[in-house]
Amino acid sequence: MLIIKGLYYHLLSILTYYAADYNKSMYYAKRSAAGYIKCKKIFSSKKLELHIEKCTYKILKIKDLNCTNRLSENRIGILASTIYDVGGHTECLMRFSESFHSEYDLRLFLTNSNGDSRIEAKTKYSYLKTILTVSETDNVNSNFDVKINFLITEILKSEVKILFVYMHMNDVISCAILAYLSKHTDVKVVFFNHGDHTFSLGFEFSDLIIELRKQGQFITQHYRNKLNTTIIPLQGVKSDQSKVYSAEVLMAKRKDLGLSSDDLVSMSGFSNYKVFKDKKYSYLNFIKKILESEYKLKHILVTEISHKENKIINKVFRGSEHLLERLILIDRVVEFDLLLQVGDVFIDSFPLGSALVHIDAIRNKRPTIIKKNSKNELYTFYNYLYDEYEYAIENIDEMLEKTLYLIRNKDEQYRIASKCYNHYLDTYEFQTIKSKYKQIIENHQTLSKFYTPLPVGYKCTIAV
Repeated sequence: MLIIKGLYYHLLSILTYYAADYNKSMYYAKRSAAGYIKCKKIFSSKKLELHIEKCTYKILKIKDLNCTNRLSENRIGILASTIYDVGGHTECLMRFSESFHSEYDLRLFLTNSNGDSRIEAKTKYSYLKTILTVSETDNVNSNFDVKINFLITEILKSEVKILFVYMHMNDVISCAILAYLSKHTDVKVVFFNHGDHTFSLGFEFSDLIIELRKQGQFITQHYRNKLNTTIIPLQGVKSDQSKVYSAEVLMAKRKDLGLSSDDLVSMSGFSNYKVFKDKKYSYLNFIKKILESEYKLKHILVTEISHKENKIINKVFRGSEHLLERLILIDRVVEFDLLLQVGDVFIDSFPLGSALVHIDAIRNKRPTIIKKNSKNELYTFYNYLYDEYEYAIENIDEMLEKTLYLIRNKDEQYRIASKCYNHYLDTYEFQTIKSKYKQIIENHQTLSKFYTPLPVGYKCTIAV
């Protein structure tokens, strides 16, 4: 049904294009992309992106865009949709900005296609305004043609030589911008594939695609038919800037959360759709089991809980309502490091896992529990840890047993946390990743030298 919905809106977009209603065509293209994203069985965006390209040319012809494309050696661009104060790919954009704002003239271009960044990211937006130049479209009262024309003009006027793209998967404005830049300018486009497990716009007009793991690279090369990929792991914070909270601060936070000094503490943090769209509620049932199995355990769940989702939690815990007294629900917060240090172990979401949280967990020297999904490797992020990671587990009963062992054993927590932290320093540390991006920036005219083939014989199990 979702595939049909995507195709239906794709067809409407084509029909309105031929009716010369290009704004309506772009609107339907966005609806089409949203349908493809939800169906989880389509990866190639080529047909829809080529259609968006045709709309873009009609829009720009009407608007009579005429800007000379000059490139400045010292100017670097970042193209993004809406940014948020809490969220994975925004944090990636932040760390990239922190890497280079003192070395280059950074320009941030916001489409605000999924909300107003000034409202959604009050803290991070204010900070970014102090270190780079922001150009953005108004979130209200502007048609697609106005926004596309405005941002392309701003990008050309900025004279950026390379554009790093952190767009939402259905952002047709970003897609239109990339379509124009790829055919009519010398600006190089580097696409950050943070949503590698799903359909996304943006691949068709990118010079280099940044992959975060081999599974994502496999999808891009085999299902999207794009070979211009390279793997760069997620970027952590500087090792000397990781904040270690004092015992007094941690004790005060524990008290604030209703935790005693004797409580064992597990925690999770994720976007709510990663577990609540699972009709079996596998993650919630697992949390229920560990709370049943260890009476000293309290579990902190950091996510957005709507009225509907609260009803789901009550349904899962029906008959065991007393366990809810040890389930602590918190909206996603900026002080995530503090919560990680309050907890003993981190338990990843499933059936759809998270990426950046693993890096945050091991940077804060906390071991993480991962539910492997060998039937669909895109949905699990065990490969963000070192090879043969001891607590990446497929069998749910074994996962329960090992989770309880780890929660109850401080020596094992310390052993695993130490190994994970060394892996963080070798793989994700701020300066380590910055140097990889620096090479791309300095060699932007020859991005093909960064193309990376998959290992010979590499296979990835994908459920489509």
